Amino acid sequence: MRATCIVPSSDVLLGKKSDNTIQYLSKRLLESGITFSRINTIQNAPNEILSEIEDSKDNLVVILGEKSSVKNVNIKKAIANYYDTELVQNNVAINAVQNYYKKQGQPVLLEHENEYYLPENSRVIINSNGPMQGFFIRNNEKSILFLPNDILMVSKMYNYSVLPILLESFSLEYLAYNIKTFGIVEKDILSLLKDLLSNKYKILITTYPQDLEVGIVVRYNKSLSGEIIDKFIQKIYERLNKYIYANEDVSIYKSALDLLKLQNKKIAIAECITGGNVMAGLLACDIEASKYIVDGVVCNTNKSKHDRAKVDNGVLSNYACNSPEMAYEIGAGMLEVTNADLVLVTAGDTEFNPRNKSYSIAVGDNAGIHVYKNTFIGTHEQIIESVSKTSMFYLIKKLKQNDLSFIRDSI
Repeated sequence: MRATCIVPSSDVLLGKKSDNTIQYLSKRLLESGITFSRINTIQNAPNEILSEIEDSKDNLVVILGEKSSVKNVNIKKAIANYYDTELVQNNVAINAVQNYYKKQGQPVLLEHENEYYLPENSRVIINSNGPMQGFFIRNNEKSILFLPNDILMVSKMYNYSVLPILLESFSLEYLAYNIKTFGIVEKDILSLLKDLLSNKYKILITTYPQDLEVGIVVRYNKSLSGEIIDKFIQKIYERLNKYIYANEDVSIYKSALDLLKLQNKKIAIAECITGGNVMAGLLACDIEASKYIVDGVVCNTNKSKHDRAKVDNGVLSNYACNSPEMAYEIGAGMLEVTNADLVLVTAGDTEFNPRNKSYSIAVGDNAGIHVYKNTFIGTHEQIIESVSKTSMFYLIKKLKQNDLSFIRDSI
């Protein structure tokens, strides 16, 4: 099945912002056998939007809105005009917006009252993570799926709201299984899975690399038996198990947080090289993330290491800031001064030095702390993100109690 994607946005058109939401949707729709026949970025003008909808030869049109409820009124008016209807107040949309603001303990902003209005006969796609709502509307000729152009919101809406509507509305032939890996590059994955890439069941394996992570989507016809799919997936796990951190399309931060929540473990985090990036990644996943972080400190000076983690002055004098010994002492100190079940430390020189590429990550509990020495290459920002994500991978493996596959020095 083919679909048209329309992005009415002057900012995207002028190159002022990139559009990661399109990439995400392309991947997720492909899992169900839907591909974009064309992706058009246009001016946010009702006549131009209406013309694009009418020109589409596909049964499904996906429209990504702007990040402004006021600007999205133009888009919704164009959609209403196509279906020869008008914008009306939608009680489901009203409740969704009001419930979001109720959770925030704030009154509804005047701008977001525009979210109350949708084309008549629309089906609301509820966004519980923000005020901007999506909707689905169709007639005998064409269906339109409208979503806010925000990758975090859309990724959380997709499984719970978007996919069920698509499965209900169209005769989709495919299902998919998601796998997320870390610490292995795409070409090595494809080499390990070489004999599976061409198979008699026409099961499609697609990879999506992003820095140190690779997402793997296994798409298969829903008529295949569960036994065939299970055996196929099992072969993938047998070859990639040590690199797999999740069997769903979630970030490595979300995967780590979910395990902390599942096991009801609380963690203390001390960041040197990453400067708060680890904590920011966890807190961005879930409003309740702070419940599982007992303490979080940025230890970028010897004074902060001594004051917050009780690191002995002798250690501070004798060992480099990126050394395994320093990471261990900070971790041990954090466990001593907090009531945390786990500790995580990212140790390294906060002053970027392209000649010093060594960083130490400590993960452990009162039963033992392991320190892993890693080498990263890149810009300062790239190294911060790499160290942050690698620390999450070690934390996940600790929580799962699996062996680690990285080459590392440990104490």
